[in-house]
Amino acid sequence: MGRLTLSMIVRNEENRLRDCLESIKNIADEMVIVDTGSTDQTLEIARQYNAKIYHFDWVNDFSAARNFALSKSTGKWILYLDADERLKADSVPLVSSIINKEEKTGCRCEVISKNSFRNSSQIMRYTRLFFNTPGIKFTGTFHEQIENSLLANNYSLCSPDIQIDHIGYDLSDADIRTKAERNLFYLLKEYSQNSSSYNAYQIGNTYQILNDEQKAYDYYSRTITDELFSAEYKSICYLHMSSYELSMHQLDQAAEYCNKGLIANTYLPQLYLISSEINFRKGNISDACADCLKAYELNRKIINKEHKSSQITTSFDVKKPLYQGLYISISASETEWINRFIILLRQTAPSECELIEKLFSNEIFSEEKRIEFFKIITKDNLQCLLAILGKYEHPDKILFIADYVSENFPENSKVLTFCGKCYSQAGEKQKAKIYYERALEVSVKDPSAAFYLISVLLEMNEFSEIPQIITFIQKEFRQIPEVMNRIIVLQNKLQYFFDSTGQQT
Repeated sequence: MGRLTLSMIVRNEENRLRDCLESIKNIADEMVIVDTGSTDQTLEIARQYNAKIYHFDWVNDFSAARNFALSKSTGKWILYLDADERLKADSVPLVSSIINKEEKTGCRCEVISKNSFRNSSQIMRYTRLFFNTPGIKFTGTFHEQIENSLLANNYSLCSPDIQIDHIGYDLSDADIRTKAERNLFYLLKEYSQNSSSYNAYQIGNTYQILNDEQKAYDYYSRTITDELFSAEYKSICYLHMSSYELSMHQLDQAAEYCNKGLIANTYLPQLYLISSEINFRKGNISDACADCLKAYELNRKIINKEHKSSQITTSFDVKKPLYQGLYISISASETEWINRFIILLRQTAPSECELIEKLFSNEIFSEEKRIEFFKIITKDNLQCLLAILGKYEHPDKILFIADYVSENFPENSKVLTFCGKCYSQAGEKQKAKIYYERALEVSVKDPSAAFYLISVLLEMNEFSEIPQIITFIQKEFRQIPEVMNRIIVLQNKLQYFFDSTGQQT
């Protein structure tokens, strides 16, 4: 009997298996690989590493396959990995020291999922290394777990600094959605048989990936009343629930969920970004900017590995909180905060900051600078750049930017509204109208496009559509007092054009 068995289930993993086995070959005494129907070179690669290969007929149950692999594993300790995971080299000595002990322990390892497309990562802790005793088994047909069984068998749990790189979600947004669509069927089927909070959490995550925020919210809300459910998982639920309430203009509820998320887990920088948006919408500008700085500092520490947490942590592009803070301070004309974020951005991304400062100074871009500017535009800085361009003194000189962003972000209502404003200021009212209408088709969550549309219709002397747009605003944004007050003012001004039935006079 060896000290450590690598236990795996695989199917058609010829492109990823070798790197996984390379990462573990110098420490694993035994490699048990259970194949569920490969038709490529997966098994040939496994044989090159002297793995013990077994076949298992797939029954749409990951735990069944895992438990079969476990039944074939003879090591005193078990490490289970997927083919798209790699044990980090500097974690090998730590694993070696742990497996020299004989105690009923499960080790919660850091599983780091990176996404180069988004320049982001998520760190989750899962029990992947555990002492092998009879009676231990995986549970859950889709998101299988071993931890519940360990605890039921009086195991202790520890959180050593063992790190595993997970490349399975290093995919484009489209590919991640395809993967989520495939997974959803099995998750819902499992939930119909076992409506646990963990299963509800996983379904919520899947709907979140599929951009169905309302269904995600529904499943997340099923977890937060469960006192036994993990606080770190709850923090993710609170994060997305707060974001959803914010999108529905329910600021107090959004703030409540955000605060609960921070109580459950203080190491999620996204929660501070959500808090900054809430404070901004409430008019608390200094608090909103301070939240962006907190998000920046925490995110920087996570990226630089200056911070360790036993809870879920995430990271994103280091510039994202700076751009959000800059957007808020520009929108509120807070010069002191603008300067603070510019200084940090200049330290973090000097070439980007140079282009942004040229916009601030109303410099007219050469063709070369246009190309440079296009290269720095991302989802993370888009809103900030649009805010700066909105104050640019030569609107006719930035139509090229409007065309570029509308082509590259066609489903972003704020982009389309910005384009409408650009063309309206340039005197092209009909084109502005088209952009505003497209913005409302893409999203009904932002009233600004509707008001701008009314404005351009008035300028074009096209009054017939205005009553319908006002009715739309009253229906969609009735919960926002400032919007309703603005509608009252607008209706008073429009009395000259319409009679009491809403017909044009």
